[in-house]
Amino acid sequence: MGQILTGIAVKSKGLEIKLNKTLEESTDASEICKLTNEAIAQTRRLAKILQPVDLEAGGINSALQTLVSNTEKLLGCSCQLKSEEPVAFNDPVQAKQVYRIAQEAITNAIKHGKARKISIELTSDKD
Repeated sequence: MGQILTGIAVKSKGLEIKLNKTLEESTDASEICKLTNEAIAQTRRLAKILQPVDLEAGGINSALQTLVSNTEKLLGCSCQLKSEEPVAFNDPVQAKQVYRIAQEAITNAIKHGKARKISIELTSDKD
Protein backbone atom coordinates (compact mmCIF):
# COMPACT_ATOMS: atom_id res chain seq x y z
CA MET A 1 0.00 0.00 0.00
CA GLY A 2 2.88 2.34 0.83
CA GLN A 3 4.36 1.94 -2.63
CA ILE A 4 1.04 2.69 -4.31
CA LEU A 5 0.53 5.79 -2.17
CA THR A 6 4.06 6.95 -2.92
CA GLY A 7 3.35 6.54 -6.63
CA ILE A 8 0.20 8.63 -6.27
CA ALA A 9 2.15 11.32 -4.41
CA VAL A 10 4.83 11.46 -7.12
CA LYS A 11 2.24 11.62 -9.93
CA SER A 12 0.29 14.31 -8.05
CA LYS A 13 3.42 16.40 -7.62
CA GLY A 14 4.16 16.09 -11.34
CA LEU A 15 0.60 17.09 -12.16
CA GLU A 16 0.88 20.07 -9.82
CA ILE A 17 4.00 21.26 -11.64
CA LYS A 18 2.39 20.79 -15.09
CA LEU A 19 -0.77 22.62 -14.01
CA ASN A 20 1.11 25.46 -12.40
CA LYS A 21 -0.21 27.68 -15.20
CA THR A 22 -3.74 27.59 -13.82
CA LEU A 23 -4.02 28.31 -10.12
CA GLU A 24 -7.18 26.32 -9.29
CA GLU A 25 -6.06 22.99 -10.80
CA SER A 26 -2.55 23.37 -9.39
CA THR A 27 -4.00 23.92 -5.92
CA ASP A 28 -6.14 20.78 -6.29
CA ALA A 29 -3.12 18.72 -7.35
CA SER A 30 -1.13 20.12 -4.43
CA GLU A 31 -3.92 19.14 -2.02
CA ILE A 32 -4.01 15.60 -3.46
CA CYS A 33 -0.26 15.36 -2.93
CA LYS A 34 -0.53 16.54 0.68
CA LEU A 35 -3.37 14.12 1.45
CA THR A 36 -1.44 11.26 -0.11
CA ASN A 37 1.63 12.07 1.97
CA GLU A 38 -0.56 12.08 5.09
CA ALA A 39 -1.94 8.68 4.06
CA ILE A 40 1.63 7.41 3.66
CA ALA A 41 2.51 8.59 7.16
CA GLN A 42 -0.63 6.99 8.61
CA THR A 43 0.13 3.74 6.77
CA ARG A 44 3.61 3.67 8.30
CA ARG A 45 2.19 4.30 11.77
CA LEU A 46 -0.40 1.57 11.27
CA ALA A 47 2.24 -0.89 10.11
CA LYS A 48 4.28 -0.11 13.20
CA ILE A 49 1.27 -0.71 15.42
CA LEU A 50 0.47 -4.02 13.74
CA GLN A 51 4.07 -5.25 13.94
CA PRO A 52 5.55 -2.91 16.53
CA VAL A 53 8.63 -4.78 17.63
CA ASP A 54 10.52 -7.97 17.05
CA LEU A 55 9.65 -9.90 20.20
CA GLU A 56 12.10 -12.66 19.35
CA ALA A 57 15.07 -10.30 18.98
CA GLY A 58 14.86 -8.36 22.24
CA GLY A 59 12.32 -10.33 24.21
CA ILE A 60 9.14 -9.20 25.89
CA ASN A 61 10.92 -6.86 28.31
CA SER A 62 12.50 -4.91 25.46
CA ALA A 63 9.22 -4.82 23.55
CA LEU A 64 7.31 -3.53 26.57
CA GLN A 65 9.98 -0.91 27.27
CA THR A 66 9.57 0.34 23.71
CA LEU A 67 5.79 0.42 24.21
CA VAL A 68 6.25 2.42 27.42
CA SER A 69 8.59 4.90 25.70
CA ASN A 70 6.25 5.32 22.74
CA THR A 71 3.29 5.83 25.06
CA GLU A 72 5.10 8.67 26.83
CA LYS A 73 6.25 10.29 23.58
CA LEU A 74 3.09 9.89 21.53
CA LEU A 75 0.35 10.12 24.15
CA GLY A 76 1.96 12.38 26.72
CA CYS A 77 1.17 10.01 29.57
CA SER A 78 3.70 9.04 32.23
CA CYS A 79 4.32 5.33 31.78
CA GLN A 80 6.76 2.95 33.43
CA LEU A 81 7.68 -0.72 33.26
CA LYS A 82 8.54 -2.63 36.42
CA SER A 83 10.28 -5.95 35.93
CA GLU A 84 12.78 -7.50 38.30
CA GLU A 85 14.42 -9.66 35.66
CA PRO A 86 13.87 -10.51 32.00
CA VAL A 87 10.88 -12.77 31.43
CA ALA A 88 11.31 -15.44 28.78
CA PHE A 89 8.63 -17.17 26.76
CA ASN A 90 9.17 -20.45 24.97
CA ASP A 91 6.29 -19.64 22.65
CA PRO A 92 6.56 -16.38 20.65
CA VAL A 93 2.76 -16.35 20.22
CA GLN A 94 2.36 -16.12 24.01
CA ALA A 95 4.87 -13.28 24.16
CA LYS A 96 2.95 -11.41 21.46
CA GLN A 97 -0.32 -11.99 23.34
CA VAL A 98 1.15 -10.53 26.52
CA TYR A 99 2.40 -7.54 24.51
CA ARG A 100 -1.05 -7.02 22.96
CA ILE A 101 -2.71 -7.25 26.38
CA ALA A 102 -0.38 -4.53 27.70
CA GLN A 103 -0.98 -2.44 24.60
CA GLU A 104 -4.76 -2.72 24.93
CA ALA A 105 -4.60 -2.02 28.68
CA ILE A 106 -2.67 1.20 28.02
CA THR A 107 -5.14 2.24 25.34
CA ASN A 108 -8.11 1.57 27.63
CA ALA A 109 -6.49 3.33 30.59
CA ILE A 110 -5.94 6.47 28.54
CA LYS A 111 -9.14 6.37 26.49
CA HIS A 112 -11.65 5.33 29.13
CA GLY A 113 -9.87 6.13 32.40
CA LYS A 114 -8.19 9.37 31.28
CA ALA A 115 -5.02 8.03 32.93
CA ARG A 116 -2.07 10.35 33.38
CA LYS A 117 0.23 7.77 34.93
CA ILE A 118 0.45 4.10 33.96
CA SER A 119 2.56 1.37 35.49
CA ILE A 120 3.08 -2.04 33.91
CA GLU A 121 4.50 -4.83 36.04
CA LEU A 122 5.89 -7.97 34.46
CA THR A 123 6.76 -10.93 36.66
CA SER A 124 7.01 -14.66 36.24
CA ASP A 125 7.22 -17.69 38.44
CA LYS A 126 8.98 -20.99 37.83
CA ASP A 127 6.01 -22.22 35.75
